[in-house]
Amino acid sequence: MKVWLAGLVLLTHFVPSPANPGGPRQEISFHFESAFAPVPDYTIAVNADGTGKYWTGAYPADESAAPKRVAALTITAPTVAKIFAAKEFIVPDKCETHLKNIAKTGKKTFTYHDNDQVTMCVFNYSDDEKINAVATAFQEIAFALQEGDKLKHDHRFDHLGLDADLDALLAAAKDGNVIELQNIAPVLQSIVDDDEIMSPSRRKAKSLLELAGIQTPASAR
Repeated sequence: MKVWLAGLVLLTHFVPSPANPGGPRQEISFHFESAFAPVPDYTIAVNADGTGKYWTGAYPADESAAPKRVAALTITAPTVAKIFAAKEFIVPDKCETHLKNIAKTGKKTFTYHDNDQVTMCVFNYSDDEKINAVATAFQEIAFALQEGDKLKHDHRFDHLGLDADLDALLAAAKDGNVIELQNIAPVLQSIVDDDEIMSPSRRKAKSLLELAGIQTPASAR
């Protein structure tokens, strides 16, 4: 293992991760840390076949600390292609800007597993818009999952808050600021199916399912 003091790491031995324990694979993961974020510590790992995982805590493979939250993912082919374009620039001295006094936007780590080779780069901000675009894609996936967690909570405990959170998620989806909504389809469907939820909220959940490419019965109004 060679550790680069600039904060970039190149590993030359296979390291199992919670996304795919024990076994060669092609996988790109994104880890985000910021004490000021609603979820301050999370990871998304995406395999070349479109499967993946999201988890909070326990990064990257700390077996002594169990993840707080784990979810299996399915990622659409266009997003997988966008993410795997990152493999060309996950290399030492590539990700972080050389500019000084850049605002802290969160510590971001890309990790590319290519069978028995593992490459990482760590950055706060990049001068390369391609790098920033892939980081943004991961953050948009994370936003969907984190909003799904809020909707699940609101569905059970806060029906008034549920409508406001559905509004926010629907606006983000229409603006293209959240992607891969199919990963929260069960939460959205449970809202659509619940007769005790106000009709406007059910319609918004239905709209989000449709934006994810999932059709619901015509009776869901």
